[in-house]
Amino acid sequence: MHANACWRANGPAETIGSSTLPDAAGREVTDPVNALDGCSDPDVPVT
Repeated sequence: MHANACWRANGPAETIGSSTLPDAAGREVTDPVNALDGCSDPDVPVT
């Protein structure tokens, strides 16, 4: 978590896999879930 309440979740290829994967036609494309970014609103109470 950074000071602006944003974060990135990712890891090494050995753990989460490659940053590319084959599509239905066999072409290498970027893996859309290789890394995830998000931000929290610190002013919203956790329920």
